[in-house]
Amino acid sequence: MYNEALVLIEDLCVLISNLPLNHYGMPSPNRPATDLVNTDLQRENQYDHGSLATIIMNSEPLLTAEQKIIYDRIMLAVAAEQGGFFFLGCTRWNRNNKLFGGAILLLSGDFRQTLPVIPRSTFADEINACLKQSFLWRSVETLRLTINMRVQLQNDPSAQIFSEQLLDIGNAKNVDVDEINFQIQQLLLGDLMSFKSIDTVVDENESVNFPIEFLNSLDIPGMPPHNLRLKIGSPIILLRNLNPPQLCNGTRLVIKKITGNILEATILAGKFKGKVVLLPRIPMIPSDSTIPFKRLQFPIRLAFAMSINKSQGQTMSICGLDLENPCFSHGQLYVACSRVGKPSNLFVLAKDRLTKNIVHRLVLH
Repeated sequence: MYNEALVLIEDLCVLISNLPLNHYGMPSPNRPATDLVNTDLQRENQYDHGSLATIIMNSEPLLTAEQKIIYDRIMLAVAAEQGGFFFLGCTRWNRNNKLFGGAILLLSGDFRQTLPVIPRSTFADEINACLKQSFLWRSVETLRLTINMRVQLQNDPSAQIFSEQLLDIGNAKNVDVDEINFQIQQLLLGDLMSFKSIDTVVDENESVNFPIEFLNSLDIPGMPPHNLRLKIGSPIILLRNLNPPQLCNGTRLVIKKITGNILEATILAGKFKGKVVLLPRIPMIPSDSTIPFKRLQFPIRLAFAMSINKSQGQTMSICGLDLENPCFSHGQLYVACSRVGKPSNLFVLAKDRLTKNIVHRLVLH
C-alpha cells in the first residue's frame, strides 16, 4: 500500500509540475518496468475512441463548406497514408521521400496576429523567428479560411462590415493590467486574501548575487506575481498546462473557494465549462528570463483585464480596450479588436479617439 500511494502521488506531481517525487525530497516509488513510459503517450493511450468518434460525427455537419473542403482534404491524406505537412493544408509527398517519416502534420495560425515574443529583439529577429522563414515553408500548401466565425455567429449585418474592418486592421503591459485588475477586484464583496510566492535561484551558488527581495520584485510575462491578491468570485487565467485538454495555458476560471494551498475554481468557457477543479501551488521557472529562478505560486493571474498578447485565442461577448498607451507591435490592434463578433460589443478608450496600428507587411506576404 505504501508503494502504491507513492506511485499515485508521483503521478499527480508529474501531471502538475512534470517533476518526479524525489525532486521534492520524498522517496521514489518502486515502479514496474511497464510503468516507465512517457506520460504524454500514456495520456494519449487513454483516449476514449468511442466518445471521440461521437464528437466527430456530431461536429462534422456543423462545418462550413469551406471548412469541409479542408477537413476532407486532410482526412483523404490520412486514409491514403500519403504523409504530409499542413498549415491548414496538405502536401503530397513522393513515397520514396516522405517528410516527417510520412506522418501527418497540421498547423494553423493567423499572421495578422502578434509575432513571436523575443526579449530585447529587433523587428528582423521577430521576422526570422516566424514559420514562414523556415526552409520547410516552401513545402507547405496553404488553404485559407476567410470566414470570421465570431462574426458569423452574431447573425448581424453590421458584423460583416466589422469583419472586413478587422481584415483592414491587421496594448497594455503587465503593470497596467495588474493595476486595472486590482481596482476592479476591490469592488467585489468579501475578504481580500494575499498569497506570497517562495522564490529561489535555480543555482544555489548564485544566491548571493540574487537576494530573495530582488527575486520577489520580478514581474515576468507568463509568470504569476510574487504577491497574488485574490477574492472569491474573481476571474483568473491559467498560466500553465496542468491537465490538458481540461486545464491549459489560457483557460479562464472563476474562484469558488480559497484555502491556504489550494484554489477551488469553475471553468468559464469551452467544452469543460462549469466543471469545478482544484488548482495547487506549483514550482515554475520562466522560460525566457536571463535570471534563472524558481517561483512556487498558484499558476494564475487575475483576468478582469489581460494584456493583448495574453488575450490571443480568447472569445468574449463584450470587450473593453484600453489604448491610452497605443499598441507597439505587429498584430496587437487586430488581436484586440477581433475578440468579439460585433462592433457594438467593443468599447475602446484612446486619446483623441485615435491610435496607432502597426503592421509589418513582410509577414503577410
